Amino acid sequence: MSPSVKLLVVVRDPTVRAISDYAQLYEKSHGERRPFEEYVTRDSQHQVLETRRSMVTSGIYVNHFKKWLEYFPFEQIYFINGEELVKNPVHEMQSVEKFLGLEPFIDEALYYFNETKGFPCLVPAPQKNGEQPDSGCLSEAKGRPHPLVDEDVVALLRDFYRPFNEEFYRAVGKNFGWP
Repeated sequence: MSPSVKLLVVVRDPTVRAISDYAQLYEKSHGERRPFEEYVTRDSQHQVLETRRSMVTSGIYVNHFKKWLEYFPFEQIYFINGEELVKNPVHEMQSVEKFLGLEPFIDEALYYFNETKGFPCLVPAPQKNGEQPDSGCLSEAKGRPHPLVDEDVVALLRDFYRPFNEEFYRAVGKNFGWP
């Protein structure tokens, strides 16, 4: 691998990310999954279930970041705010352009809001062969509805992630503002 490789990492609120992971599993199993709350809690929802490969530990970004720093200098890693990427893709992608040292190209004309998906998508490129252009959106797997989750479990997860998030913010020098 090139020693000058640059890493782009999209991060989002770890609680929402965990729920999204569950939604993907639920859809793939055609609804044959136990409730989200059972995946992330134990002891009657008083303790977050933390295992090596759980949808909970994936959102402890500071742990991943520390491992990446063993192989890559901090200056070669850029964290993209996933929430901002959806709300304001132009701003986030312009930041990526700057990080990568690219000539400015990204602007508002490249995006449109897809009502079905509920988020911005790229304007499809015209097709030379007369075929119908792609929608410019991510796959059907993206933008799926999330299940309703017990608010006590959401609060428990937010409390669980808070110290990890704060450590992550300090380590990368950027506050993502997750609750």
